[in-house]
Amino acid sequence: MYFMRILLIKPSWFRGGLFQDCITVRTGPLGLAMIATLSEGHDTQIIDGDIESISFSSHWDLVAITVPTSSAVEAYNIADQFRTLGVKVILGGVHPSMLPEESSAHADSVVIGEAESVWGDILKDFPNLKSIYQANYLVDINNLPFARRDLFHPGYRAAAVQATRGCVNKCKYCYLQNVPWKTYRKRSPKKFAEEIAQIKEPYLFFADDNLFVEKEYTLEIAQRITPYKKFWSCQAPITIGDDEDFVRELAHSGLSGTMLGLDSISKKTLDSASKTYFSHNLKHTVKHLRSNGIGVGASLVFGFDHDDASVFEKTLDSLEEAGFDSAGFFILTPYPGTELFEEMEKNKRIITKDWSRYNLMNPVFKPKQMTPEQLSQGVRWAYKEFTKRKFKNLLRDIPFYWRMIRRSPRLAWDLKIYLYVNPF
Repeated sequence: MYFMRILLIKPSWFRGGLFQDCITVRTGPLGLAMIATLSEGHDTQIIDGDIESISFSSHWDLVAITVPTSSAVEAYNIADQFRTLGVKVILGGVHPSMLPEESSAHADSVVIGEAESVWGDILKDFPNLKSIYQANYLVDINNLPFARRDLFHPGYRAAAVQATRGCVNKCKYCYLQNVPWKTYRKRSPKKFAEEIAQIKEPYLFFADDNLFVEKEYTLEIAQRITPYKKFWSCQAPITIGDDEDFVRELAHSGLSGTMLGLDSISKKTLDSASKTYFSHNLKHTVKHLRSNGIGVGASLVFGFDHDDASVFEKTLDSLEEAGFDSAGFFILTPYPGTELFEEMEKNKRIITKDWSRYNLMNPVFKPKQMTPEQLSQGVRWAYKEFTKRKFKNLLRDIPFYWRMIRRSPRLAWDLKIYLYVNPF
C-alpha cells in the first residue's frame, strides 16, 4: 500500500444561504472525519469550504470530495482543477450516488453508497483506482471508529454527532428514500457516550435524520449526554411534546433547541406526500417545550401541488399563533435521481438543471397553482414577515428569553441569531 497525502474536501454549503451566520449550526464535516480515521498511516487533512480556502497543488496524491446536489457545480470545478494538476480525485456523497455517470466525468472514481465500506479498497487499489466503487452492504455503525475531530478547523463552536442513520418514514419528496443508506440503524448508547467524552465543543448538533423513532432509545442517548454538561439541538417530530416527563428529561440532558419538521400545515398536502399529518395542538407543543427552556423552530416547505399563493400567510398565521421562536422556509426541491424528479421531468415541469440552484432556496420546477416567481417571492416574504411578527410579539416572548438567559447566558447569546434569520 502506498503512503499517501490525502485531502478531504467539503465544498461550501452555507455560503450565501440559510444559517450562514449561525455558529451553533456550523460543524465540522463528520463524514470526512470518519474517512480520515480510516486513512490511518497516511498524511490526511480536511478542508471545509465554508470557512477555509482551498490551495490547489500537486502536493496531494488523492483528493476526496463529498458532494450534495447544491454543491455539485462547485465540487466539479474543484475536482477538475486538481485533475489538471495530475491529482487523483474521488467524488462521493448524495449527488454522485444518485448520478454516478455525470459525476464520473469529473473524477477518477465515484463512490456509490456509504464510503466507509469501500474506503479500504480504495486505499489498497491506489493508484490503479476503479471508476466506480459500489458499497454493496450497509455498514454497522457500531463498528466504526471515532471521527478524527482533531483535523477540523479550530473555529467551530458546535460538534456534529450521530446516533442513528437512515429513516423509517416514506415521505415522497425526501431524497432519503432514494439513497443506498436509507435503512434505519442505531448506535450503541455506550459507544456514543465514549465519543461524547472526547468532544471539547460546548454544543452538539445531531446529524441524525430521525433521532426519535424509538423513545426509550432517544432518552438513553440523551441521558448519556447529561454528565458532560453540553447543550444540544436536533431535528424532531411534532410528537416530541406528547410526553411531559420525556421533555423534562431531554431538557435536563441539555436539549436547547429543536427544529420541528412540520413541512406543511395542510393535511391535504401531507397526505399527498405520504407524510403523516400532525393532529397535535401546535400551541400546546410549543408552550410545553419552551416552558422547559427549549427553543422551538419550524421547518416548512412551499411549492406542493396543493399550495397556492395564500399558503404563505396561512402558514405565518399558524406559526404566530403557536409561538414558534424561529422558522426555516424552504422551496420544494425535486432532487435528481428521485422519483419526484423523474415525475416532474416526465411532465416537463423541471425548469433548470443548474444544480447550484437545488439548495431549497430557489424554484427549479413549475408549481401547479402559482408561478415560480410567486413561489420565490412568497418565501422571501415569509422570512421578512416572520421577523416582523417576532418583533411585534417581543413582550409576549420576554418570559421565555429570560428563562433561556437563566439557563445559560452564553447559550442565549449564541442562539439569538435563530430568532431573526433571513438568508436573503
